[in-house]
Amino acid sequence: YTCSIRVLRISDRQLKQLTMSKTGITITPSLQGSHSLEQISIEVPFNPGFYANQTEFILTNHYTSSDVKIFGAAEVLKHLEVRSSSPLVVVFEKDRFYGLPSYVTYTVSLSDPEIASKTNLNTVLTISSTMTDQSLAIPVTITYVSDRTLSMKYNT
Repeated sequence: YTCSIRVLRISDRQLKQLTMSKTGITITPSLQGSHSLEQISIEVPFNPGFYANQTEFILTNHYTSSDVKIFGAAEVLKHLEVRSSSPLVVVFEKDRFYGLPSYVTYTVSLSDPEIASKTNLNTVLTISSTMTDQSLAIPVTITYVSDRTLSMKYNT
């Protein structure tokens, strides 16, 4: 016997809720035409993937780094790969917690703080998991901002 489960598309809000809680699926088998009152069930863990709390990064000469917190099951988070498509943007793990909710925090920063005053650049931060075959691309914009108050507007 086999059981196949297909996950339909879910909204970002639903994904956020599922990744921040312990989720499982209860499976209760039965035979067609059987009227047995005794049924055996089993709960199977369900990992919907991961959720990132950022949809974009804007790095400037005033704000050269920013954090992204990624939520998901501990097993999924252990298999994350986070990388930048440009050597001008570096990423490193800052914090990890495997309680409930489980998360990993990464810091995304400019490799050289002077870069923002020399060039404007668009690049991508890619977060992927080999366990779920999920991949998320977050745009990163590097720009020069002459007024610090304008820069604060971008980093709220």
